[in-house]
Amino acid sequence: MPLRTSLRRAASRAAARDAAAALAREAAAAGGQVLVFCRSVADAVATAEALERALADLPRRPDRDAARAAAARRATDGDVRAALGRAGARAAFHHGRLAPESREAVEAAYRAGAVSAVALSLIHI
Repeated sequence: MPLRTSLRRAASRAAARDAAAALAREAAAAGGQVLVFCRSVADAVATAEALERALADLPRRPDRDAARAAAARRATDGDVRAALGRAGARAAFHHGRLAPESREAVEAAYRAGAVSAVALSLIHI
């Protein structure tokens, strides 16, 4: 792939992550939640990190901390456990490479409102 095309794509993905983060922040500030569909596993992880940064300074919801902590304990993938286990975590990622227990933990945290945003990839690339 030519460097020029590669850089254009990278810039486009970064812009897409920024736009998703802005929308997630707006939704979370209003008490809502967001699912962000990504093109790849790497994009899902990078987008979850951007979402977490965008949501970090919103007021915490201590009533949801217990649900997030319970989900973190069920996760078997270290990255998911670490992401959900952080105090005040707001975002997570979900993809097909995760162990079933970790996918279920992220899903449970989202259903319980313990995370405001989940970046996910439906494919394994």
